[in-house]
Amino acid sequence: MNNRKEITLILSKCFTESPLSAEESKLLTDWRAQSDANEQLFEELTNMEGKVKHLKMFSNVDTEDDWIKVKDKLKPKVHQFNLFRRLLPYAAALLIGLFLYLANHYLRPTETDTIAQNKENIKNDVQAAVQGATLILADGRSITLDQHKNISNNQGMTLNTTGNELQITIDPNEISAPTALNQMVVPKGAYYTVVLADQTKVWVNANSKLTFPNAFSGTDRKVKIEGEAYFDVSHDALHPFIVEANGTEVRVLGTRFNVNAYTDRVRTTLEQGKVELLSKGQKTLLNPGHQGEWNGEKFDINKANLAKELAWKNKEFRFENDDMIQIAYELSRWYDVQVKFAGDIDMKKQYSGSMSRDLSLAKVLNVLQFGSDFDFEIRDKELIIKNKRP
Repeated sequence: MNNRKEITLILSKCFTESPLSAEESKLLTDWRAQSDANEQLFEELTNMEGKVKHLKMFSNVDTEDDWIKVKDKLKPKVHQFNLFRRLLPYAAALLIGLFLYLANHYLRPTETDTIAQNKENIKNDVQAAVQGATLILADGRSITLDQHKNISNNQGMTLNTTGNELQITIDPNEISAPTALNQMVVPKGAYYTVVLADQTKVWVNANSKLTFPNAFSGTDRKVKIEGEAYFDVSHDALHPFIVEANGTEVRVLGTRFNVNAYTDRVRTTLEQGKVELLSKGQKTLLNPGHQGEWNGEKFDINKANLAKELAWKNKEFRFENDDMIQIAYELSRWYDVQVKFAGDIDMKKQYSGSMSRDLSLAKVLNVLQFGSDFDFEIRDKELIIKNKRP
């Protein structure tokens, strides 16, 4: 049995409070230590509130052919402890749903991959997003980035594309106009990674733009993001790193976090460290495992679903109680297609599931079609979504 299957079975045991062997305990400890997302899932499956939430979710899973669908989310009952105790005798039956849910998110190859590979219902196709971006330099020059582009001695700034990322280095003795701004533009259907001059690493999602200076000078290091990016900030206690996004500022010294600024409701998710959020005179601190979202008047602070928020960076689609509008527009950015809804579509139904972002659009749609009430059609660069025929 491979490690992922073992972990899935071990998590199922943890959920039902079944004893673990010494070997299983060690595997679980190692798995929890691998990432904050793993630890968060373990906590959700072992605390009372999380058990209630997951019982509601995978009790709705149809183990025959509808496991990807999750019905409308139910609100937690007040007496959560008593609710779980009443449901515990039925947990064995629910383990089938639990196993499918966990396997769907953590096993590779997943059942979704198998469906994607074997079913050929969708005609035409669009390939998954590729690494690609355009760098617009402060002097106005435009450079198409690929894995083999190297530009040296550009007014004291050296650009090297090595492997899958752009690395920027500067010569402080030759740099001219240090505050002049450069832009990295990542179109729909693409993604890119850049290591800035201070060694901060930025993963930039599709349909996004990162603006940064020739060199960081003065008392802070300031960049701007439009769209979405994940930041692994190089620590520098004397020079805070500031991300500006649609009127919100994220201030850090050294940390890892994600900023989603596709809309005015800028959402910051903190994986490690601490950040300060500022907008229109409002200020708040964010702790690891939490996210802050600007609602136009104040910051809403909630516990973050790290696995879902960071899925794009880890090359996964991860849908959890998402409606088809949310799913469609994520596909639109990744595959650079226009979305069209045909007919009277039920937008309230919610779906859950995960799959690799390396899959082509047709393969992703095969999975969605298998587990939803919709049919899909790709016509040139247009994705048409319609109700299934009776």
